[in-house]
Amino acid sequence: MNHWRAYLPMIGVSFFGFVLPLKAQLTESAEMRKLQETRHCQGCNLQRAKLRENYLKGVNLQGVNLQQADLRDANLAQANLRNANLKDADLRGADLRGANLRGVDLTGSNLRNIQIDDQTAIDDRWKPILAIVQNPNHPTQIDPAKTNLIGVNLSYANLSTLSLENANLTGANLSGASLRATNLSHANLEQANLFAVDLRQAAKLESANLQGADLSHAILLEADLTGVDLRRAKLQGAILSQPNARTLKLRGINLQGANLSQIDLSGLDLSSVNETQRTDLRGTNLQDANLSQIILIGADLSNANLQGANLQQAKLQRANFKGSNLRNAILSKADLSQANLTSANLQQADLSNTDLTTVNLTDANLTNANLSGASLLGNQPGLILCGATMPDGKRWKC
Repeated sequence: MNHWRAYLPMIGVSFFGFVLPLKAQLTESAEMRKLQETRHCQGCNLQRAKLRENYLKGVNLQGVNLQQADLRDANLAQANLRNANLKDADLRGADLRGANLRGVDLTGSNLRNIQIDDQTAIDDRWKPILAIVQNPNHPTQIDPAKTNLIGVNLSYANLSTLSLENANLTGANLSGASLRATNLSHANLEQANLFAVDLRQAAKLESANLQGADLSHAILLEADLTGVDLRRAKLQGAILSQPNARTLKLRGINLQGANLSQIDLSGLDLSSVNETQRTDLRGTNLQDANLSQIILIGADLSNANLQGANLQQAKLQRANFKGSNLRNAILSKADLSQANLTSANLQQADLSNTDLTTVNLTDANLTNANLSGASLLGNQPGLILCGATMPDGKRWKC
């Protein structure tokens, strides 16, 4: 008997012209059988149902729960889906011509390549979204004040040149989308998926909220990020600069807790705008980042991880590195005048020929650090070394 069990998942059951694998039938049990036998399943729970390429034309699915269901290339033409829950459903390539989608929740659903027509009944809130996914080569204008974009799935959509100023895109999926020259000033993109988005050609993100957003591998060349809130954002592999590029606007940016490991920010200006709008890099992961010649005047990098980072020739005047990890960091010829390095870990750091004028090194650890040619050796006025561990391992007396 055991040999039959191996073949059961491959056996298909056909009802009313559509085929379901027996495995799916057993998984969905009574409600799936009801759908198969009666061609209606009003109010049924078909969450995560596997209905790819199924023939569901004209079926009654009013109020059904199809959250996270796989409906890729399914035929739902003329189906009644009124008040159905299609949140996070995969509808790629589905035929919805003539279907009733009134009251449907399409939040987070993947609508790429779906088929609709003039007979498809759908709420106004989803019409701009459908227009975008149906016309990938022709950007469609959206009125953020009238369009609910929370949690919307616009992955790989063409949103270039659109004005989405003040739009609420909380939790939206914009992965792979083109946002070239898009105006996202003051937009709320908290927890949004912006993986590999294209933000080139001076896209405007001024004062946008990108807390917790995923910007991994995003292209941000020439984007205006002035005053952007990037707390806890993911920027691994993001492209923020290129040789001789100086157009990216990052002054006053908030990157508190962001992951910027191995990122290239060389030569960019991340200075604080003023005392009330300081560049916030507290707790940021900048391990092994290329920050050579960067401008971080007045920036707050307290408790940041800068282990192995390249800060050669960086301008770090008045920057706060309190409690930061700068172990093995390269700071040669950097300007750290008036910087706060209290309790910083500078073990084996390269501080050769570095300007340490009036720097605060209270309780800092400089074990095996390279200080050759640094202004520290000249015992400059205002230099604070109270409790610091020197390169030879000896502690400086207060």
